[in-house]
Amino acid sequence: MKCPLLTTFLLGAASLAACGDDSGDDHDHDHDAPDAAVVEPDADASPDPVTVTFAAHVDGTAFACGQSYANIGSTDAAYVGSDFRFYIHDLVVTTATGDVPVTLDAGDFQDAEHGIALLDFEDATANCQMGSAATHTAVTGTVPAWTAITGVKFKVGVPFDMNHLDATTAEAPMNIPAMFWAWSSGYKFLKLDGVVGGNGFNLHLGSTGCGTTGSTPPDAPCANPNVFEVELAGFDPAADTIVADVAAVLADADITVNTAMTAPGCMSFPGDPECTTILPKLGLPYGDTPAGTQVLFTAAAGE
Repeated sequence: MKCPLLTTFLLGAASLAACGDDSGDDHDHDHDAPDAAVVEPDADASPDPVTVTFAAHVDGTAFACGQSYANIGSTDAAYVGSDFRFYIHDLVVTTATGDVPVTLDAGDFQDAEHGIALLDFEDATANCQMGSAATHTAVTGTVPAWTAITGVKFKVGVPFDMNHLDATTAEAPMNIPAMFWAWSSGYKFLKLDGVVGGNGFNLHLGSTGCGTTGSTPPDAPCANPNVFEVELAGFDPAADTIVADVAAVLADADITVNTAMTAPGCMSFPGDPECTTILPKLGLPYGDTPAGTQVLFTAAAGE
């Protein structure tokens, strides 16, 4: 184009720089384009469904009732799986701007009101005689529409105000006697059982030091709540699976022996030597042994 004849001294160099010609030179005008419109989430939009899938492993191999797994523990023993269940609560997905709670679907394995779910990998076959045929390997629920998920968090265990229900009258999934210890301790948060050389070696995690006995629930927090949190960054529910591998927790334990006058394996109660190398691997302190990093749960792509 040609500069207007009325260009004056006041416009100076700025006007001259804007003047061009029709020579067809390429000019980059992208910087003058308006910013792309930002789409804001609709508060009235239906929530998005989300499924968090879990898998149970023993040293990298899928758990199955009655299957024998070699080279488990500090003495490379053969371990035969006989139960694999655990409770989780406070499931959230992480985003770039913070945590977003997952609203659980209601079902036989999920308490939507209290946000508790039971993951159950045993099917009552072979030596899994304390369970049932039904399994539950994925937690389902919803998150607000357009939630951009960058990871996941959850707590393993049962909240204190739900930990001392009567399992014979409680609603699912708190109505399973095999997952209940006693009023003085509450529920078994983890029940990972195995057989080694014909003897049981079990990992039962629950609260201890609750200050009560019999059928009276405690009115104050237990000395050892034994609830631990798991955080997995970079987890995509649409593509990834959360793997729980009991072999990682038993790695430094000699599962071929058990201290006399104690329950088989680690039952979480104070004074059980078998727990010394196990509970710290769940991210929990035990006696004088400080908590380590939990190694039970990891994320796997395309599991």
